[in-house]
Amino acid sequence: MSKCDHPNIIKLVEIYEDRRYVELVMEECCGGTLFDRLLKKMEDEDEAFSEKEAAKIFKQIISAIFYCHNQGIAHRDLKMENVLFGYKSEDSPIKVIDFGLSESAPHLQTDLMEIISGEKNVNMTMSGSVGTPHYISPEVLEGQYNQKCDIWSAGV
Repeated sequence: MSKCDHPNIIKLVEIYEDRRYVELVMEECCGGTLFDRLLKKMEDEDEAFSEKEAAKIFKQIISAIFYCHNQGIAHRDLKMENVLFGYKSEDSPIKVIDFGLSESAPHLQTDLMEIISGEKNVNMTMSGSVGTPHYISPEVLEGQYNQKCDIWSAGV
């Protein structure tokens, strides 16, 4: 996280460490999770996000993934609970959080569109089933996957 500097990724401000603990000081986000906001919206308005609202949120998530993959980082646990709103306002930017299961491979630094289109076959091969069951890709379940697992999770 100390390597990340993107408007849609939570900022790591400071790290304090002693013999027993490592404490991370992060940017404050008081707008709640994407999951909670969706539930509240459905409760209050009996409907989900409009297509325009969903597209705005999704664009920010994809932007964060694009940045991570360019930095050689696979998040591996993207889910609605790991997307926060910076503020309580409707037009608040989102912040991707929780890089506890992420994997780093600096040699991976490349363009996400080249990866998706297949123009460039640079893949971080990972194994081990990690992530949250409802959001993980079939490849993760099979135990042999790459950074594209984040694209699947974002789609979910």
